[in-house]
Amino acid sequence: MNNSSQDHFPLNAIATLTVSGIAHSADDQADRPLLMLRKEVPILQPYQHPPELWSESEMRPEGHPQRLPSQLPPKGNCHIKFSLESLPQTTRYAGMGVPRGRCGLVYAVAVTSWSTAVNDAPHDPSELIGRLPPLVVKVARKGHISELIHEASFYEEMEHLQGVSIPRCYGLFEAYMEDDWEMVSMEGDYSDSDEEDVTLTPLGPEHEGLSADERDDLLNKKFEEALRKQQLERERRRPQEPNTVTLLLLERLAGTPPMFVELGAEVRSDILALYEDLAECGIFYEDIRAWNILEAPASPPGFPGAICSYHGRSHQWRIIDFSHYIRKVAYTSEFMNAEYKCCLSQVLNFLVVGIIYGGGE
Repeated sequence: MNNSSQDHFPLNAIATLTVSGIAHSADDQADRPLLMLRKEVPILQPYQHPPELWSESEMRPEGHPQRLPSQLPPKGNCHIKFSLESLPQTTRYAGMGVPRGRCGLVYAVAVTSWSTAVNDAPHDPSELIGRLPPLVVKVARKGHISELIHEASFYEEMEHLQGVSIPRCYGLFEAYMEDDWEMVSMEGDYSDSDEEDVTLTPLGPEHEGLSADERDDLLNKKFEEALRKQQLERERRRPQEPNTVTLLLLERLAGTPPMFVELGAEVRSDILALYEDLAECGIFYEDIRAWNILEAPASPPGFPGAICSYHGRSHQWRIIDFSHYIRKVAYTSEFMNAEYKCCLSQVLNFLVVGIIYGGGE
């Protein structure tokens, strides 16, 4: 790489990582730094709308929007060496510890050295100031690697929105641990049943004579059965290699919108504009929650936001978490924006009175 000290690293500049604090020996618990390689991200597959649900008033005549061509240079060979640290609570309103999501946990990155390639002489991390922003990693929990890869596909699909409406993503990385190694215990982990995306078929005409209590009992049984089936399917999809470690390297953001505070029309409009940006790309995001909206990082040490090509200004907020409840669709921007406006208004109105509300719950 021939970057000057003022140049930002391109999003594809980093080829390898050495990460401490993520794996240790099962025998003596000694840290085992992992050499992680950049992993190719599969192309995002658009959602195929069932013909019987196709509505011309809600659909784009041309179908799914085309992905914009990448503006990135050829891939770099940069190597970054870092350790993981606890991240101050920014993505949850209750509890402390490692911020957690459905498919992974988020840690702060403390860079210890870097080099232009994995075997080159290391450089002082201070030389990265102004070239890389403060970073975090999202580490996939066991059995959830496929979701993290799915999330990486959305980051690549929305390359032009990175640093605009969503965080900058510096790559998906993977490593395989030795047989006698294991991942460091993930503080704050939770069971797969905490937040499952379970779809129930509606009750048919044969159930019309049931009382309200009987219908509730039947629906509860159907939910429990669907949940069991989904958990069995999740077990079936678990990676064959149990010692795989996968992570996303992301730009570090600031905090969530405050509770008990009226954000005002300007802030509300700016947050809504983030979802409007997604709509322009055909991205339908159904996980609008307060903890999935983070403030842009302070600059410096973070990077300033890029100008939004759709709104002609930089946004002060970002959307995170693209592992669930998100699809590339052929809906019109107008249809999606109406949905976004309604749901976001509910989320922010509840936040003002101290209630955490979000889609998918």
